[in-house]
Amino acid sequence: MTFHGPGQLALYPIVDLSRFRRNLHWYAAALQQILLATASSLGLRNACIDCRSELGLWIPPNRKLAFIGFYNQRWITSHGLSLNVKESSNKGFKHIVPCGLTDISVTTVEHELGYERRYIMEEAASTMINAVERVLECKLVAIGKEDSKSFGLDFSDKCIILPQGE
Repeated sequence: MTFHGPGQLALYPIVDLSRFRRNLHWYAAALQQILLATASSLGLRNACIDCRSELGLWIPPNRKLAFIGFYNQRWITSHGLSLNVKESSNKGFKHIVPCGLTDISVTTVEHELGYERRYIMEEAASTMINAVERVLECKLVAIGKEDSKSFGLDFSDKCIILPQGE
């Protein structure tokens, strides 16, 4: 079961892995690095990606800060990741068992920092965009509704991920 709610920053990149690497393990690791870089930039130095075997971002030993779940078809990805930023994002997890893991708790950036920050969602989004560009070595390009049609997509005000140099 997937939960997304207020106070959570979700990133659902559509990536053509054939233009990067045809390797799902590489892509999962890249998503984890994006989360780790974002959390670190927000001041969380104790977040880790390798302290448990499950994908995501963790505060040791068993507090889950971020989730990863993506789909791949013909090397095109969808879905992605979510980072629990504000304490309000924790409310929805009281009614589900995240990732089927019964031995964990869910935490937030605000909880781990021990205080609220006024513009933390904006800061987290900006930081995550920079991390995506750095980790995937790409450029995020904003496209409007008319431009999206040339990519065979039907949406407005989204981004497309292009490898560096394209």
